[in-house]
Amino acid sequence: MIDGWNKKLDKVVQQTVAQSPVELTRAYGESSSLGNLAADALLFTAGKDTQLALTNSGGIRNEIPAGAVTMGAVISTFPFPNELVTMDLTGKQLRSLMEHGAGLSNGVLQVSKGLEMKYDSSKPIGQRVTVLTLNGKPIDDATVYHIATNSFLADGGDGFAAFTEGQARNTSGGYYVSNAIVDYFKAGNTITDEQLKGMRVADVKK
Repeated sequence: MIDGWNKKLDKVVQQTVAQSPVELTRAYGESSSLGNLAADALLFTAGKDTQLALTNSGGIRNEIPAGAVTMGAVISTFPFPNELVTMDLTGKQLRSLMEHGAGLSNGVLQVSKGLEMKYDSSKPIGQRVTVLTLNGKPIDDATVYHIATNSFLADGGDGFAAFTEGQARNTSGGYYVSNAIVDYFKAGNTITDEQLKGMRVADVKK
């Protein structure tokens, strides 16, 4: 019986969910291809009323070689039981989160397509964000944005305390970042050139 289950499990983890022309990598001080992909997947699965998605750099634990992207590779790269969470945050709260990330104590937040953050690591911590826009428009402190993230961050993990101030919070119980990525591919999405090369978050001093 155990051998039978092991064979079934092997079959699942060996399933190919996508193809990548290059290695998918991670980073802590800037955007990465895996961070871009994860944030885009969270945004896609969260629903059309969600404007942006944020995930933590530290939650990405491996890199994925070029070629077939398997279910097992996705699970080992995003191994934590971090559930999809949506909430409302003000622009001021978003800026606070980005400033904390720019302090680089736990890495920057990885962000979905359309969100851009530039920071200057030579400036004092808390005063580093120089650009923060959504679809080319500056994030407004007073505007409320409907966002997606994971439960680790939503609970203030890695010191991102402003997430705990979010309103209208909804948690998709048992639905993890790895699930979102697999479902993103199952829906017909592919790895894009922008995900591979896009510097959505960047240090202007590098």
